[in-house]
Amino acid sequence: MKKHTVYGYEIVKNINYINERGKLVVLEHHERYDGSGYPNKLKGENISMFARIGCISDVYDAIVSDRVYRKGFLANEAYEFILGGSGTFFDVELVKIFKNNFSIYPLGVCVKLSNGLEGFVVKHNKGLPDKPVVRIIYDEKGNSIQPIEIDLAKQTNITIVNVIV
Repeated sequence: MKKHTVYGYEIVKNINYINERGKLVVLEHHERYDGSGYPNKLKGENISMFARIGCISDVYDAIVSDRVYRKGFLANEAYEFILGGSGTFFDVELVKIFKNNFSIYPLGVCVKLSNGLEGFVVKHNKGLPDKPVVRIIYDEKGNSIQPIEIDLAKQTNITIVNVIV
């Protein structure tokens, strides 16, 4: 398993339409910022920038994806894991960028709030992936109402309890 990065690199290294940055992502995406990764135990800035980005993406995907041996974790759990790995597994500056651009709830997704109201995510709050702005269109009984917006970053006593599919 730990050889897949080297095997992958061997496959792509002579493909002309994949640039060198892409090839290094294939080779280095399991290197860890503290040097504990593989295949070459690279550390910090010795890992290419794009591989450091790829590492965060790969770990996030691995956490939230279903596997044959377990169900995927929730997006907020993957988010917390990545924040917790800042400076050890992951580049501190890239984790800051991830944190400021990550959102658990995509724009347009319908959500139910802890107060029983339902609506759609219409805006994200930078650095607060679980606290978007929600345009409420249904009351607690499911009746349509005149839309209002609730900023969950300001209404800290209200949370999202469910995504409505």
